Amino acid sequence: MQLPHPVLSSSALQTVVGEQRSWTCLRILNRIALCHGPYRASLTSELPRLHIILEEIGGRLLVSGDGRECAAPAKRAGAHLSVIPAGAPAWQHSAHITMFRELVLEFEPNRILEACHLPLDLSMVFAPRFMSCNPNLLRIAELMAAECEPGKPVDVLYGDSLSVALLIALSRRPRVASPRDFRGGLAPWQLTRSMDYLESRIGEHVTLKALADVARLSPSHYVRAFKASVGTTPHRWLLDLRVRRVQQLLLDTRSPLSQIAFETGFADQAHLNRVFRQITGENPGAWRRMRRHPKPHLEDLEGSCTCEPTPGQNTHPLDALNSLTHAGLT
Repeated sequence: MQLPHPVLSSSALQTVVGEQRSWTCLRILNRIALCHGPYRASLTSELPRLHIILEEIGGRLLVSGDGRECAAPAKRAGAHLSVIPAGAPAWQHSAHITMFRELVLEFEPNRILEACHLPLDLSMVFAPRFMSCNPNLLRIAELMAAECEPGKPVDVLYGDSLSVALLIALSRRPRVASPRDFRGGLAPWQLTRSMDYLESRIGEHVTLKALADVARLSPSHYVRAFKASVGTTPHRWLLDLRVRRVQQLLLDTRSPLSQIAFETGFADQAHLNRVFRQITGENPGAWRRMRRHPKPHLEDLEGSCTCEPTPGQNTHPLDALNSLTHAGLT
């Protein structure tokens, strides 16, 4: 029997951006939050929810439920989604995270079939899943997040279209990977050594031969095996790693972009700007400003949320995501 988790106070949790939208069969919140300490929040709701982590800096934001802890590997940082059925116990938590960007969708099942005019199997749509990585769903989620940017006019027709596409994608039975899908990939020890090597030399010039030598493979075989294991090339994985380190420095320091570019292995600031924009869709300066300076219009959202604190600690009104019920999501 597992002991219940303590509720950890996150008095340093701070919402920087929080925009809400309401479409025909769902309500949606797009949120960017900063957190400087342990974070834990309940995801349980009276309505089914889809929680999508689009970005995380400084650590992993883990999701677990039904008495099971998610054991996602720390080195596989990236976007992930979790479906939480109505009333199901679930939590998201992190011991070390600096910033996360998430999309929270709360569905009204009674309106889904009427809105979609499709014979969807809602038991499949809202089947519980934790920290799933579905590229098609994540692409739709990014389009939804773009529609929830501050100051953007509400386009209900476009939002409804995205909602239908999302529901159809959720209704499809997830494909189960077979052993042959990973044939030709790196062995676990090779992948671990490769990632450790890249992380320890993030600011250095890394050659393919040196990386292949770590795994004791030829360069040509190594590239194919790495892509079979990770889904991308070593060069692209290193660029993603460098951009994540840049994001961490943008949040934690006031260093100029030229210095950050030097520390993270980019040729110069222009090179950093180009790669950062290709990967995130924003330039580094705008990304930093958006996440370092809270918006005053969120006071009404924060003031309406509650959290159960750890005894003897202060609490912040945005600690518990289930308090979004009081913020207008239901």
